[in-house]
Order: sequence, then C-alpha cells, then structure tokens
Amino acid sequence: MTVSRHFPKFGLGPNSIFSPNIDFIFTSGLSILTMTFIVIFHFYNPNFGNSSADNILPNILILQALINWPHFIVSYRLLYGKRQNFIDFPMATIVVPSLLIIFCVCSAMPYFGGNGLLSLNVKASYFLWLFSSLYLAWHYVGQTWGVMVIYSGLSNAQFKSHEKILIRGGLYSLILWHVVWGIQTLPEMPILALFQNSSTQLTINILCLAAFLIGIFTFILKSMKSKIDVRVFGAWVVIYLWYLVLFIMPAAFVFVQLSHALQYLIFPARIEVNRNNSNTHHAKTAKLRLFFVYIISIAIGLIVFYMPEFLFPEHSANPTLPALLAIAINIHHYYTDSAIWKSRKDGIKKDLFTHINLK
Repeated sequence: MTVSRHFPKFGLGPNSIFSPNIDFIFTSGLSILTMTFIVIFHFYNPNFGNSSADNILPNILILQALINWPHFIVSYRLLYGKRQNFIDFPMATIVVPSLLIIFCVCSAMPYFGGNGLLSLNVKASYFLWLFSSLYLAWHYVGQTWGVMVIYSGLSNAQFKSHEKILIRGGLYSLILWHVVWGIQTLPEMPILALFQNSSTQLTINILCLAAFLIGIFTFILKSMKSKIDVRVFGAWVVIYLWYLVLFIMPAAFVFVQLSHALQYLIFPARIEVNRNNSNTHHAKTAKLRLFFVYIISIAIGLIVFYMPEFLFPEHSANPTLPALLAIAINIHHYYTDSAIWKSRKDGIKKDLFTHINLK
C-alpha cells in the first residue's frame, strides 16, 4: 500500500496585474523585508524607532512625496474620471466630500468655536482626527482583503466559505486592535475606561495572536489541497507585520503608511494603462502617459499636503483650516476606496482585468 504525502504548495500564478514578480514585490514582498528589518533592528537596538514622529517624518519626506501622496491623488482620478461615477457613487462623489468641507469650514467660524482660518475649534478638529485614525483600521484591512481576493481569483484558488470566515475574521481582530490601541493614546475618560486599561490591550493582543495562528493553520490546510499564490499569502502576512511594528514602535507608523500606499499603487496604475491601451495602438504610449500621471500626482500632492504649511503657518496652538482639510481628504479617500474598489462591479473588472481577458 502506498501512502500519499501532501506537502504545502506555494507559488506565483501566471495571471498578474503587471507581472507575477512585480505584483508580489509591490503588494507585499518589499514590505515584508522592510517590516522584518525594522523588527529585528529594533530588538538589537531598542532605541531605534523611539524618536517622535516629528523627527522621523522630515527624514523620509521624499518617500511620502513619491509613494504616499500619489496614492491619495490617483483615487480622485479614478473617482472623478468618469461621469458615470456620479450616478453610481453619489455618496463618494458629492455627499461625503460636501459634508466634510462644511464641517471644516464651520470649525473655523466663531459661532462654532473657531477663530478664523488659522485657529479652528480644537474639539471639532480633534474629533475629525480621531475619526480618521480609527477609520484607518477599516481601510487597511479592507484593502488587504481586496488584494487577497484579487490574487486568489487570478490564480483560480478562491477561498471557500469556512476559509473566508477564519481568515477574514482574523483580519477583523486587527481592526479591533487598532481601535483599542488608538483609544489607549487618548486622555483618560470615564466613558472609555473599559478600553483604556492594560488588561483590555493584553486580551486584544492574545486575540490577534490566536487569529494569526488560526490563519497560518488555515493556509497550510488549503495549500495541501491546492496551490496557494504567494501574493495572497504575502498580503495576509504583511498586515500582521504592520501591526507588529505599530505595537513595538508606534513612531514608525509612517513606514506602515508607505507600505500600504505602495501596495495600492499598482492597481490604479494598471487601470490607467488598460484604459489608454484601448485608445492607442502602442503600449509604450500608454506607459508614457502613466508616467506623466504619476508626476502630476506628485505635484498635486505637494500642493495639497505640503504647500499649506508655508502658506498658512500656525500662529496659535489651534489647528489651521488647511490642516483639517488634509485630514478630511484622508477620510474621503478611505470612503472612496470602499465604494469604487468593488471587483464585482463590471466597470472595475473591465478596467483592471482587460489585459488578461478574464471572462
């Protein structure tokens, strides 16, 4: 009698957004190396990463300009680049941005506790910042799951219902961790007492560790039956590494931010190329156009996120209107992505997968 042995099978599928290797590098490979290096270096040098964010941000401003700012700007190109989107996504195109602008403007008016463009209502500004920080947790997890679904589809190894429950449920535990972690940084408040004690944080830490181990076990079992695309597994691993970095050195959040932005960029880039390939005879022309879109995105990011610091210097401890608008852009970006990035939408399927001719 022969005994059949099944070993875990991991590899790169043939279908890709740009190429299997480029996809893996952008969506998780480079981030895994970076996060692993940060964790290891931190344990060898505990002072690494303990400096304040104010000291870290200026040193990597060039990376913010090249990676993070464009990832915001290209979302607006996707959202407002088609008239149909105003019909399909009225909340994202009109309602939500209008409400955010009204909130920001009201915060600057004396009637609502503000004192002009350079001295906004502190409580209102703090509320918007806090909402943005906690909403970010849903944004990170939503993007990660979206990447996993895309590559599991491209590799024809979709998740079964019980696998979705186990893996996606584990990702939701990271949302809970992010929220509790964020609340822990707030001043002590009676209403938040349940979330502002060490035992709650410890419980959430244990929950996330259990979710990670369950996820590993689920992937191992799945890989024994069918081949796992490493782009799917990599996207899952890297988000746990992001939160590990946040746990051991919160000031390094900007590296997580950059990794998230890098993971995102290849998808709107492929849509840009696909849309222009349908209108031009040469792929080279479409790629050249993509380059110009990228450069323009950097320039717009410079105007939106950096220039206001020079045009509206703070004369008081209160936040300025441009600073609050930047936070509002973050919130709108999170909402926009949750609206337009639906692979089940025919428009997204056509724009993102035309080069593969998926049916």
